[in-house]
Amino acid sequence: MEAYTSRHTRAAGVRRPRGGTMAKRRVHLTFPGKLADEPLLWQLSQKFEIIFNIRQADYTEGLGWMMTELEGSTANLEAALRWLEGQGVLVAPIEQDVVH
Repeated sequence: MEAYTSRHTRAAGVRRPRGGTMAKRRVHLTFPGKLADEPLLWQLSQKFEIIFNIRQADYTEGLGWMMTELEGSTANLEAALRWLEGQGVLVAPIEQDVVH
């Protein structure tokens, strides 16, 4: 995908995740209550070296949701999704397969 070439990544100042097999996951994230006001995707990108791309999002009083594409090592993706769930975010896959 053009958006993830190393040239574009370097130009944007984004570090490519290190180690392990690289994968992409498309997930639907629901942020109930005050979680909609928290910078959870930024925290996720910092803690787990995940690159995120918000494909669609909406926010109404007390509820936010996003369709996102996450990219990183397979191990980091799994850990990052568990971390989001532990924060109270509802995580649902948009599709079952993993794109390598």
